[in-house]
Amino acid sequence: MKASHRLSEMFRDARMAGQRPYWVGEHIWNSLLAHWNTPQYRIKCATAQKNRASEKGGALHTGGSITTHEHVIRMAAALGRAVHVDEVFTQTHIRKGTGEYVDERSRKTIEDFSARLTQATPEGGSGADEEMIRTQCWVDRVGGKKKGRLYGVGQLASHYSAGRGGIFRHQPSTSTTFDPNNVVSKDAYDSLLARFENLENLVRTLVPQQGHTAPIIIPAASFPDHGCARRR
Repeated sequence: MKASHRLSEMFRDARMAGQRPYWVGEHIWNSLLAHWNTPQYRIKCATAQKNRASEKGGALHTGGSITTHEHVIRMAAALGRAVHVDEVFTQTHIRKGTGEYVDERSRKTIEDFSARLTQATPEGGSGADEEMIRTQCWVDRVGGKKKGRLYGVGQLASHYSAGRGGIFRHQPSTSTTFDPNNVVSKDAYDSLLARFENLENLVRTLVPQQGHTAPIIIPAASFPDHGCARRR
């Protein structure tokens, strides 16, 4: 994911927790608190929330306060594999308890996607081909990117590779806390870095681009010499 988006998530987590992160100076933290309490900022947040709740300006979902990116990390950890865009969408757009989609748009999206996938999947096709077709069907159904996002996965659009239909299971967490029980080896990190070099391929291949696409930057914070650390 882009470093700017990850930094935004980190500040959002700190704001919601009401606790100053160790990497933010006290003077800066006080300035941030003052900014977050200004009428202009509160109006901006209220407007964004209203847009997300409208079918035209945004999308209803049941993801809660955590980001789609964090949902992906948890799902991949639970399943032990990469997860697909439609799986993420279902996880974040079905009401708990009732099993119903949050709105007609969500239900129709999955229904149309499933029909497209059934028609497009050849018999005896390879797993790699099926993954590619699966992602392509989703892109076709939702109409491509809008403002850098794909409906259902938001800014995670850049985390899809042309060669793999699912989201990679090894993604950097939004947390900055070091967890000694979750250290990734140097070999695993090198493998992760190589896979991230292809993260933008899906968008570039399947979705027409307008303008320059910024490279994905992997923050190096809290990386020990022998690997890196993250918290799910």
